[in-house]
Parts: sequence; C-alpha cells; structure tokens
Amino acid sequence: MLHELGTQAYSALRHNKRRQHPTMLGHGFGASPPVVLLLAYGAGFERGLWARLSLLGTNLVFVFPGRTSQQRRHQGGK
Repeated sequence: MLHELGTQAYSALRHNKRRQHPTMLGHGFGASPPVVLLLAYGAGFERGLWARLSLLGTNLVFVFPGRTSQQRRHQGGK
C-alpha cells in the first residue's frame, strides 16, 4: 500500500511539472511553523524551569531532630 501511494505521488508530480515546486514549497512552509513553535515553547519552558530551580536552594537550612550516631570532629584552628 505504501509503495503504491509513493508510485502514485511520483507519477502525479512527474505529469504536473507546473504544480510540482509550489506543492513542495507549500508542504515545507506548512510543516515548519508547528515544529519551530514547539521547539521555541520547549526552550522557553526549560529556561523558566532552570530559573525557578536555581532560586529553590539559595536560603535553605535543614534541621533534623534527634541525636547523631557520630560525634563532631574538631578541626584545628580558632
């Protein structure tokens, strides 16, 4: 079926020389805007996500209740 469809398309393009280039040009311009739009949307989403994630841990302190199993080691100095 796919081979037959390709044969028909090739035959139609071969017999309609004046329509060949405008048809291919129309398909190119018809398919490219959605692709460009999706790529731009994805890039913007990624940029916004990284901006939000970078703000997440700037002023963060974790405190856990209880005792530790190891004692703090004193590092020489002051």
